[in-house]
Amino acid sequence: MTSPRPDGFGLRRVYGLTNRVELAFPWEAAAIGDQGRITDFSVDARIRLYDPLQDTGRWVRSLVRVFYQFNFNHPTNAGNLNLPWIGGNLVTTLGDPVGSHASIDIGAFTDTALAHPRVAYQSLGIGYIHRLTPELRVGAEYYHEIALSQIDSGGRRFFVGPDVAFAPGQVLGDVWVCSFS
Repeated sequence: MTSPRPDGFGLRRVYGLTNRVELAFPWEAAAIGDQGRITDFSVDARIRLYDPLQDTGRWVRSLVRVFYQFNFNHPTNAGNLNLPWIGGNLVTTLGDPVGSHASIDIGAFTDTALAHPRVAYQSLGIGYIHRLTPELRVGAEYYHEIALSQIDSGGRRFFVGPDVAFAPGQVLGDVWVCSFS
């Protein structure tokens, strides 16, 4: 079963705490019909499993991401009290980090009603990015979510679409625009 998802975009601020640890504060907005709205805001911690200063020629790079997401009228959370989500991912990138590369993202998330979650999903993302300039990247992405909770046991969401990232400098982070179907 495929669930259509509204077109969305987001902004992500990323701050490096050390060579291996970053904090990010992404938010997303969605257009549903003729209405637009902010759907969520997250606090992410990303821990690289390698030293980017010493492993400059590394072809395979991995990181662990853990997050806490605040939801405001999020389409996936409709009817579920818009409870915050917690989750994590293992992200592996293959290729040249300053050129073209592919990524694999395996994760899971659940709402904060941990004893009886209303929302619990396994996620998988596969993408390809090509760097056009030091600040502009384009690519394509496949992403799916499969429900693990009993309340939404038949829930499956599949997304395919383009990806555009623009990072003007080190402080702002990425702006991304995605269209899913």
